[in-house]
Amino acid sequence: MVASEDLPFEFCLNTLRLVDGFEEDWFPERTGLSCGVLQGRLELATTRGLLERCGSRWQPTALGRRFLNDLQALFLPA
Repeated sequence: MVASEDLPFEFCLNTLRLVDGFEEDWFPERTGLSCGVLQGRLELATTRGLLERCGSRWQPTALGRRFLNDLQALFLPA
């Protein structure tokens, strides 16, 4: 069982390695947590040019795919 504080990282670890990323509604469906949990981290990743929002989908940019470990690390628990 994954602890609730680890769920955002585990979710992003699995979905951000996909070129198409993830649909925003997948996060609450699969983790039981609000998307608000990810908001600050999504904004930080976007500001750094690692992630972009396309409609309701979040996906790594070309830079984000190149520096995937850095992108995923943004979602590690504090």
